[in-house]
Amino acid sequence: MLNNGLEIPPVGLGTGLIKYTEAENLSLVLKELLRYPFPLIDTAGVYQKGEEIVGKILKNLPNKNVFLITKLANCDQKKGMIKKAFEESLKKLNRDYIDLYLLHWPQSGTFIDAYLELEELYYQKKVGAIGVCNFKEHHLEKLLSVATIIPAVNEIERHPLLNQKDLISFCKSLGILPVAYSPLAKMDKKISNSEIFKDLEKKYNKSISQIIFRWNYQNAVTTIGHTNSINRVQEYQEIFDFELTEEQLGLIDSLNENIRFWPDSDNCDFSKL
Repeated sequence: MLNNGLEIPPVGLGTGLIKYTEAENLSLVLKELLRYPFPLIDTAGVYQKGEEIVGKILKNLPNKNVFLITKLANCDQKKGMIKKAFEESLKKLNRDYIDLYLLHWPQSGTFIDAYLELEELYYQKKVGAIGVCNFKEHHLEKLLSVATIIPAVNEIERHPLLNQKDLISFCKSLGILPVAYSPLAKMDKKISNSEIFKDLEKKYNKSISQIIFRWNYQNAVTTIGHTNSINRVQEYQEIFDFELTEEQLGLIDSLNENIRFWPDSDNCDFSKL
């Protein structure tokens, strides 16, 4: 449950890694996801054809109960661009309403004013909730010194090699739901070869992906997976029939090495994101 009472699914499908040449695969994967009740789809204006593909599929399913997330690009955070970018996303998605609209990055010099314009969209009931991505504690503190709406979510890179426990605790203390992207750390060998995961796979007869999704679920973190595999989408929906112990959750936490596979919002070129 988000801090404004809106319900969000615990797992979803992201479209961020989909390339133009994989559009057909994305369509098939999305159609598989939409077989399940209340699916979550995460996309963004900068995800190549992500919004367009999602929109084409949803156009044929106007009554499907889908939780839809999209994001404001850094290049559109400038004054006068935000409303235009939002309307363009609505057009591509074949929607007149977005469940959750996010700032993609805490771009220096623009993210506060941009968020205040997102607040206007919320007050106008054009979005169900608003939030942020890739914000650290100091970004949130700066934002909340002027904002009137506490972000509903903070979508961040989170996986066993970067568990971000302190940031997640900070978000939860403010009523902000953490949402994890890149949950499998690109299946780094430190995960795929981990004896911890090998043992858990055998014990529960579950894949590493399912175990990591369950780890997030038990930590009250929504997980966004990225895949071109229909079988993987099915796996995402099969994490609710087992439970990790506190000891096992701790073992997964112990794998943390603060390794990032995506840019650090304190040290990156926002113009390239």
